[in-house]
Amino acid sequence: YMISYESLRNLVNARGMQLGIEASRRPVRQKNKDNIINKEDALVQAQRVLLTWLIEDTGLFKKLENVLSPKDFIEPLYNKVAVLLYEQYAGGKVSPAAIVNHFDSEEEHKEVAALFNTPLRSNLNDNDREKALNETLQRVKNNSFDYRKEHALSVNELQEVMKEQAQFQKMHIYLN
Repeated sequence: YMISYESLRNLVNARGMQLGIEASRRPVRQKNKDNIINKEDALVQAQRVLLTWLIEDTGLFKKLENVLSPKDFIEPLYNKVAVLLYEQYAGGKVSPAAIVNHFDSEEEHKEVAALFNTPLRSNLNDNDREKALNETLQRVKNNSFDYRKEHALSVNELQEVMKEQAQFQKMHIYLN
């Protein structure tokens, strides 16, 4: 169409804002040891928490299987874990040890094993847990949508991602 990538991005953003679809550009308020906000660390942490949640709560998988997929986990290690986890759920049995054993390097092995041993806050009431789940899911999915938009190979693919994102924004996952 003889349009530059930047011009296309501006057009898509303008159209998205007209339709009420606006990607959150506010920085994530997570601080590292130097009190510097690091959005990437927050996104990785959200993926980690969501995987841990899926591992610990088998009922949650049934609620999210049509909303969330392994491709939503952008972090390569967590994507591999998600693929294995989804395969195990499809097979009817989740085995954390089998997932951990797929990784050879000591660093990956420890990181994956930590997913199965990360305690989630159990002192939350049902409403707070539901809110935390939806916020975490929102962060992971929006990161996935942003990644897919940046890597779209055609205008049609970009439009499809934007439609999915608009539909997702209307969703709310209920725990009960």
